[in-house]
Amino acid sequence: MLLQDRLLVITSQAMYRVAFKPSKGCVSHYSRTSLGNIKRVERGRLAFKVISAEADGRENPFAYMWSEYVSNAPRSERYERLYYPLVNPDVPFELGQAVLLATLQAANRLLCAQVGEHIHVSLLQLVDHQPATSVIDEVAERIAPSLQRLSEGLSGALKRAENSIAAHSRPSSAGTQPTRSLRSGT
Repeated sequence: MLLQDRLLVITSQAMYRVAFKPSKGCVSHYSRTSLGNIKRVERGRLAFKVISAEADGRENPFAYMWSEYVSNAPRSERYERLYYPLVNPDVPFELGQAVLLATLQAANRLLCAQVGEHIHVSLLQLVDHQPATSVIDEVAERIAPSLQRLSEGLSGALKRAENSIAAHSRPSSAGTQPTRSLRSGT
């Protein structure tokens, strides 16, 4: 995954992903995604994913060649791009991301209201990202009951050991000195 600094410009028609060169004070290139082609935005803790009906910018040539000539699987009609927003340090991240996504959703609704009767546009869905389960999650789910039983067994064994140590360290009725604790430094 390649991380690139980009400015997002949201208008009533499109979202522009702009590469700006501060040293030269100019735009080096940009890509445009119609707001009507954005189907869904998945909000995560530190990022959001834009899922659209068409590619945002140029498609990765290696991915294209692989899907067209090597892979037997059908090409995915799902185009997605992940964004990690940079927010002013004086503003809580969640608030900055919420404002950005609310702006994107409001602009999409305006577009749908204006032209939705004449051309096909998608009403954007804004949802929280549900992480896919990984192999690690599946293994953890399978062994969780065993780990719970092991934890309970160890807890019981520790309690019995503590009780045994406490019983041996109490003074006996014959008036003998108590045995010393097994802890170091005593």
